[in-house]
Amino acid sequence: LIFPFVFAFSQEKLQDIVILKNGEKYKGEIVLKNDEILLLKTEDGKRFQFPMSNVERTDRQMMKVDD
Repeated sequence: LIFPFVFAFSQEKLQDIVILKNGEKYKGEIVLKNDEILLLKTEDGKRFQFPMSNVERTDRQMMKVDD
């Protein structure tokens, strides 16, 4: 007898997190970062531009991707 096995592999990808000096957090993909501005594209396609003077720090985290 052969038993069919179904394996569900969860996929993960890196996601950027932008933390502003006022405490707000934005998640997405950093598409541009220089000394003056940071441009972030969210998963739903929105783009946010932040002056670097407003950015406290950036982080990255693993995010599960649903199939």
